Amino acid sequence: MKNTLFEVRSMLNGINKVNREEDHMTYTEDEKTKDTQSEWQGKKNSQDYNNSLRSLWDTIIGKNIHVNGVPERKQYVEELYEEIMMENVPNLLKEIDIKPQEAQTVPQTRNPKEVHTKTHHNLNAKG
Repeated sequence: MKNTLFEVRSMLNGINKVNREEDHMTYTEDEKTKDTQSEWQGKKNSQDYNNSLRSLWDTIIGKNIHVNGVPERKQYVEELYEEIMMENVPNLLKEIDIKPQEAQTVPQTRNPKEVHTKTHHNLNAKG
């Protein structure tokens, strides 16, 4: 009788052990499916980001914009100015000889005494 009771207990322990292992296996399978779902979601988000970035790049940079009336070749400013003026106001250009000029800037001159004084005051303020 003790032997049968011991055998029944060992069988129940074995069955419980198998049930625990099955539960653990289903738990790990659930974790794997969650991991694969999160990986898939991450890949999908990455693809969506790349697609939106690519479409944004295409809309900003990809367009080849042409201005009507301006040829694509490089021209000097004087030639382009004369062409535009001849198209729009042909009589004015014949009567008046207008030439575009390049703008030049003159650097500001500073009084060396003022620069020295400002530097001197700044050094005193720090020290």
